[in-house]
Amino acid sequence: MSSIRSSDWIPHSKPTLTEADAAAVGDAIRTGYVGSGPLVKTFEAQVAGRLDRSFSRATTTGSAALHLALLAAGVRPGDPVLLPAFVCRAVLNVVLACGGKPVLVDIDPMTLCITADAVRSACTRAGIAKSMSVALVLVHSFGVAVDVDEFQSLGLKIIEDAASSFGASFDGRPVGSNGIISVLSFASTKMMTTGQGGMILTSNEECAERIEALMDYDCASKPSHGDQRIAYNYGLAEVPASLGISQLSRLDDFVARRREIAGRYVEALRGFTGVTLPRAIDGRGYYRFILLSDDAQNVVQRLRAVDIDARSSVSHFLHDYLDSPGQVPNCEAIRSRIVSLPIFPSLTAGEVERVASSARAAIQGS
Repeated sequence: MSSIRSSDWIPHSKPTLTEADAAAVGDAIRTGYVGSGPLVKTFEAQVAGRLDRSFSRATTTGSAALHLALLAAGVRPGDPVLLPAFVCRAVLNVVLACGGKPVLVDIDPMTLCITADAVRSACTRAGIAKSMSVALVLVHSFGVAVDVDEFQSLGLKIIEDAASSFGASFDGRPVGSNGIISVLSFASTKMMTTGQGGMILTSNEECAERIEALMDYDCASKPSHGDQRIAYNYGLAEVPASLGISQLSRLDDFVARRREIAGRYVEALRGFTGVTLPRAIDGRGYYRFILLSDDAQNVVQRLRAVDIDARSSVSHFLHDYLDSPGQVPNCEAIRSRIVSLPIFPSLTAGEVERVASSARAAIQGS
C-alpha cells in the first residue's frame, strides 16, 4: 500500500503553529544563545503562575519530568507504583527505569480515567497497606480532569500527570495544580507544544530541593568527597522555550477550539444504538475525542477509506506488557470499541464538518 497521502487527508492530530511562533523561535535563535537561559526561566515562571506552583523546571521531555517526579517522591527499586492500565507506554517506561514495581489500576469506561475505588482495589490486590509510602501516577487522561481530592484520603504520594490535559480544569482548578508534584508534556501533538519538552512543578520545598539536586548534572553545587549521586541533563533550552512561551499565550484559545469541535461531533453523532459518546464534563480539554462503538473496527476502516485518520487505539493497554490478565476488566471491555476522531485546534470549519458527516455515515454503515 502506498504511504503517499491524498491532499484531502485529515490527520488524527497535528500541532497548531503560527507565524507568531516562527517569529518567537527566530528571535531566540538570533540572540546567538541556545542553551538554558532567560527564556527558559520566563517559561517556567509563566506555567508556575498559571498553576499556582512555587517551583517549576522545564525539561527535555514529559518522560524526563515524570522520571524526576518519581525519584523526588522517593521511589526506590522494588517500590510499588500505581498507574493506570490504559495510558502512554512512556509512563510504564519511567516506572521501570526507577526500578519501581508497576501496579496497574483499572479505568472508568465512561471517562477512561482511574477512580479512587479502582485504586483501592489495586492496592488490595497488590497487598499495599495504607501505612506504606507508595506513589500514585494520577493521569488526567485524554483531556479529562479528575477530582484529585477524591484520591487524597488514600494516603498515597500523588504525582499528577497532566501530560495530555494541560489547560483542562476540575471545579475551577487547573489540572497540574494539585498533588505533591505535577508533570506536563509539550510533545508535538499535546495541548501545546515546544516540539519536545515537559515540565515538573511542586510547592513542596523538600521535593523542590530534590528536583534541583537531580537536575544538577554538572555538580554546580559545592561537591563533597564521595558524592556519587546520579543527576540528569534534563533541562530545556532557549529555542523550545521560546516556542513554549508563544504557545502558552494561546493555550486557552486552543482548549476553547477543541471544545467547540467536540461539541459539533457530539451534535452529529448522538442517538446511535451501540455508540457511547464522551461524557460532557465541565473543564474537559478534549485532547482526544474518543467514542465507543460496537462496530469500531469497521467504523475506523470506513473513515480511513475517505481520507480521515481515525484510530482504533490511542494509547497502550499496559497489562499486555505485564502479563496480568483479568485484573483490569474495564480496559478489556473497551479495547475493541475505541474510535478516536481527529481533533486539534487548526482543523478548519470545513474539515470539522467533513469529519462529523463522515463519522455519522461510517457509524450508519454507509
